Order: sequence, then structure tokens, then C-alpha cells
Amino acid sequence: MRKLNKKQLVNTIKNFLIVILGTAILAFGTAVFIVPFDLITGGVSGIAIVLKNLIPLDISIDLYISVLTWSLFIFGLIFLGKQFAAKTLVSSLFYPVFFSLFYKLVDTNILNGIFVLQNSAYKEIAVLIAAVFGGVLVGLGCALSFLGGGSTGGVDILAFMICKWFKRLKSTHVIFAIDAIVIIMGVFAIGDIVLSLLGIISAFVCS
Repeated sequence: MRKLNKKQLVNTIKNFLIVILGTAILAFGTAVFIVPFDLITGGVSGIAIVLKNLIPLDISIDLYISVLTWSLFIFGLIFLGKQFAAKTLVSSLFYPVFFSLFYKLVDTNILNGIFVLQNSAYKEIAVLIAAVFGGVLVGLGCALSFLGGGSTGGVDILAFMICKWFKRLKSTHVIFAIDAIVIIMGVFAIGDIVLSLLGIISAFVCS
């Protein structure tokens, strides 16, 4: 294995920290703003919300997200190879952990419930604020992860797997199609068209 010189080592550590920061921001935006309001914006969180609403099991949303994230990473490692898996390794490992930690903030007993938007004096517009700020933070988190040379994994792995089998397809189109399917499923799973439309708005803000 080729040794890294001092400059390369510093850049590697810097990129690693950037990906960690991006993953933390992504998890915070999802855990505090997106998931508590059942906003389905696509991605792993959207799939988890759909599953939780369709399958009446006593399983927490963070467990759904952990299982989905790590399962997709394993599929990526098997079907896309070690080089691709290495790019998603950091986010795949840390995202479920960060999400579980930040999701605990959405509790009235934690920090006097400051992150429980439903209890705000402006609770009538809380869901709209959650959609916008959730989209901003998720988009920022993804951007930082990409800037650090990493990938957030998730449904991106599924899209790249499909593109590997159907080479004429573009990954961006497949990712869009998967997110659209998840959002449409969410309409039926949640049964609230307003929340579904807010989820779409949040997804556009993220983009």
C-alpha cells in the first residue's frame, strides 16, 4: 500500500471530517424536521416512514433507517465493489448513529422540548417550517458529503445497481424515479395529500 505524504494525509483527514460533518447535518435535518412530521421526501427516511405506516410493527423509525442503510451498503459492496463501497462507508456507518442521537432531541423531556416544533407557539406553520429547513439541512449535508469525496449512500446505491444492469439508464434519472415512487407510496401510506405536497417541496429545497 502506497504511503501518504504529509499533505495527502492532511487532505484525507480534512475530507473525512467534512464527510462526517455533512452526515451529521443530514441526520439532524432528517431526525428533527423531516421524520417527526412524516414528510416523505424520498430516500431512506421516506422508505422508513412508508414501511412504518404500512407495516404495524412495534419498531422505532431509527431502527428502520439503520437496517435499510446498512442493508443497502452491503448490497453496494457485493454488487458495486469495494471502491464504490469505500465512498459510502463513512456515511453508511455514521448516519444511523447520528440519526438515533438527534431523534432523541424530539422529546418534550429533552432540553425542555425546544426541538419539538409541534409544541411551538407557531405550531400552525411548524410543518411548513420543518419542510423548508429540513430540505435546507438535508441538501447542505449531502453537498458537504460530496465535497469531501464521499457519498451518502442510501437509495443512490440502489440506483447505481440498476444502472449497472441496465446500462442505458442514467443514475440521476433512476434516483429521481425511485424518490418519486417513494413519494407516491407515501401518499397512500400517510393518507394526507398536504403532507405529501410539503414533502415534495422539501425535496425541491434539498435539490
